[in-house]
Amino acid sequence: MLTVNTPTQLDCAVPLETTSRMLAPVLDRLTADDLDALPYGIVQLDRDGRVLSYNRAEAENVGVMPRPIGQHFFRQVAPSANVPEFHGRFLDG
Repeated sequence: MLTVNTPTQLDCAVPLETTSRMLAPVLDRLTADDLDALPYGIVQLDRDGRVLSYNRAEAENVGVMPRPIGQHFFRQVAPSANVPEFHGRFLDG
């Protein structure tokens, strides 16, 4: 579960898949500069698992420079994420 703070600072547990569905349309409209301005890491993958965007916070958090645009996330960028709990959920859509 992901905890989301509302403006009144009440904790509200929201399932990760719900949060992802809610954020995806917003993130898709942001420019690369907008994504870089976010204080948390964002990685966008295509259906095959190749990196489409990788913002500055993510690059700094994991020390990946230059950004791995076009690389396969689960094989080349983060092979430790190639586990059923993460990669399996990605494949399930």
